[in-house]
Amino acid sequence: MRLLLWLLLILTLSTSAIANSKITSYIFLGGHSSKIMDNNAQFYTIGYGWDRTFENRLYVGGTFAFNFGSIDMRDEITLRTKSETITGYDVDMRLGYSLERVDIFSIVGVAAQGFNNTTAYGFGYGAGISWRIDERWSLGTEYKIHRMTSNKLPGKYDYDVFVMRLGFRF
Repeated sequence: MRLLLWLLLILTLSTSAIANSKITSYIFLGGHSSKIMDNNAQFYTIGYGWDRTFENRLYVGGTFAFNFGSIDMRDEITLRTKSETITGYDVDMRLGYSLERVDIFSIVGVAAQGFNNTTAYGFGYGAGISWRIDERWSLGTEYKIHRMTSNKLPGKYDYDVFVMRLGFRF
């Protein structure tokens, strides 16, 4: 019973601190390219994010993104390349340091994607940098590595992602 009361107290204080803090929300558009199982993929991204910089310049944030694009699948029998639609979602958490208008951060997250009647999901990690052009606009770039597991493909596969983003804060 005592543990439950302590947990409720911590939850209440944490919720109060977050509610009183200045959290900035933003929407973003972006694009990225990657190589998935030796196949080239190009994505467009639209998403929502939030972040907060504390007095000690600690930066925390998170994003939710919807990705859509194409992947060039090579048929091993005909040796022809066919473009397939690829869609996905990713949710990332960020932790880093803020320098006036520049945020430098590490990233951990989860991703899911579908292409060629295949569904894959996995864990990702990486790093990024974001530059606030003014109070509303920001530019950012990230590099992430995803470790994916598929419902149809044997084993796991990794792929690297290099992302460029333009964000609008509100």
